[in-house]
Amino acid sequence: MGSTTIKKVRGKEYLYYSYYDNGKKISSYCGLAGKPESSRKAYEYEMEELTKQKQLIVKRLATLTKKIQCVDT
Repeated sequence: MGSTTIKKVRGKEYLYYSYYDNGKKISSYCGLAGKPESSRKAYEYEMEELTKQKQLIVKRLATLTKKIQCVDT
């Protein structure tokens, strides 16, 4: 699961949502820190990331279920 970070550039603070994908760090710009729109964007990025993880988990569970059934027969 990712996290939010605040980076200060030329006296202004910016919000980023960061996570790892296949060992590579992905940082997405959300906007000025402290603005509600920026927080909302960070939440949306997190939801996207978690949805992708969920799809991978469901796919892996299906694969394992099939493997278990093959072993049991």
